[in-house]
Amino acid sequence: MYELNYNYSFLLSFITTFIFLSLLLIFCFSQFFANDKSISIFGNFQPIIIFFIIFSIIVFIFNILIYLDFFNNLNYAFFALIFLFFFIWLIFGSKIKINTFNIKKYLDKKNIIIIIFFITFFFISILPISDADSVAIHQNLANFIYLNGLDSINLQKDFEFTTLANSEILLILSPILKSDNFGSQLNFFSLLLLFIVSYKKNKSFIFFIFSCPLLIFLISTQKLQLFFGVLYLVLFIIVHQKLLKKKIEIFLFIFLLAFYASAKISYIIIALPLFFYFLILNKKNIKLIIYYSFIVFFIFFAPIFLIKFKFFGNPITPFYNSFFNLNNEFINLFALNLRSSEGWLGNTSDWRIFLKPFIPISVGQLSNTLGVLFLIQIFNLSLLKETKFIPVIIIVLILCTGQILPRYYFEAFLILSFFYKPRNISLINFIKIFQGLAILTLSFGFIFIAYFKHNVFFDKRNFMNQFTHSFFDNTQIENLGINENILAFTQERQSIFFEKNIYGSRGIYIKLLNSNLQDATISFIKENAIKYIIVSDSHKIHSCVVLNKI
Repeated sequence: MYELNYNYSFLLSFITTFIFLSLLLIFCFSQFFANDKSISIFGNFQPIIIFFIIFSIIVFIFNILIYLDFFNNLNYAFFALIFLFFFIWLIFGSKIKINTFNIKKYLDKKNIIIIIFFITFFFISILPISDADSVAIHQNLANFIYLNGLDSINLQKDFEFTTLANSEILLILSPILKSDNFGSQLNFFSLLLLFIVSYKKNKSFIFFIFSCPLLIFLISTQKLQLFFGVLYLVLFIIVHQKLLKKKIEIFLFIFLLAFYASAKISYIIIALPLFFYFLILNKKNIKLIIYYSFIVFFIFFAPIFLIKFKFFGNPITPFYNSFFNLNNEFINLFALNLRSSEGWLGNTSDWRIFLKPFIPISVGQLSNTLGVLFLIQIFNLSLLKETKFIPVIIIVLILCTGQILPRYYFEAFLILSFFYKPRNISLINFIKIFQGLAILTLSFGFIFIAYFKHNVFFDKRNFMNQFTHSFFDNTQIENLGINENILAFTQERQSIFFEKNIYGSRGIYIKLLNSNLQDATISFIKENAIKYIIVSDSHKIHSCVVLNKI
């Protein structure tokens, strides 16, 4: 499936997305006029609000087309919208004024460090797709919809597709733009845009972000958590600083909060505290807020619920299937697996998992933690009071779901970092410098390996063979030329690189929740007409399965 949407030219894989996002920034920073009056919303945050509004409109249009099974028209709809935005800019927009300035004045030590970080992260963001979640779910699902729609999904193989939400819908822009790194570039541009609109009033904030080890992962992945995390932070700042003055601003706030909440199921939990905080501060507009909330529900939630109900029989699949009279035991087990996977639920004996959000518990977890600063911020009572305890509420709500992974607390970290005013400057500076240097060292090492050792600029495949989840294995499987169904024990999850006849082994391990390994394996082989097995140890297969080694 990968070859149908992308090619192995490094330049062509990122340049289209880079050009699109760069032009979008110009559009967002343009001044717009109506009746000879300048349009102004949300003060200095107007450019970033426009940025997110554009993507929310794209998602809404895509959802309508997918529900109507017009997936073949997604690219036409996108380019039509781009033409519409260009037309709006010509009619209502004005050129950006670039003032002359003395470059030496801005090249102080702090600004040079900021530039180094952004350049480093940019080179990481344009690398080919690599992480397992993107390969197995996010980009895999987006590309599947773009090519096939949702009618032909095999839930025994692609059961993870039931987690479909607007985050994956937005990633359909990746195959449209022929960039397998659209998600990582969107994450990068979101952070860059946040810095541009906020650095004059809060320059220290960006250094707290740069000292967060998790940022390396978020910049490099096609998962849009950084993109939506920035949106959540901006919406919190707008409410907290009471920037909602007009009815249109109230509507747009609810509009974008609904867009955020519809990105993934877990985001609904995180969005609720902010929505209630917004309600408390705007009690006099309660009727208007309820009216607007109904409107945005039908814009963002209704389409995704209808899509899931039409193609999966359950608007909130994979959860509560029995409520909709769907007795799919496999999907029910998958829903249980989602709650327990990599969380504290069912793993309370390992106390180390509670350290994950603050420090890495293994070498492989170096870029999967929020850092020590997050721990210090949580115990800063004045900071918690300043942020109305919203970050703590988010943390508690996420813990109640059974999850402990650091990325689930990223929004809480962003809010705390933005409003953090440390008392012990020397200690905080030491931590920032130590963690920041570690991040730069890891980033420089990764860039050196990718661009020089594996020469990714001239051939993506050298890089992908080494770093991209399942790419090398799939190349070997393709060489076998087998048309019958294959079960690959060497690959637990599905992949954007797999052909339709290849099954990952995660489906077997999900069945283990109410079965043993041998019975689960036999059941999976029968249900999916498996004819070939790729395995590193044939002794793991039950003796009743007759094997012929090839």
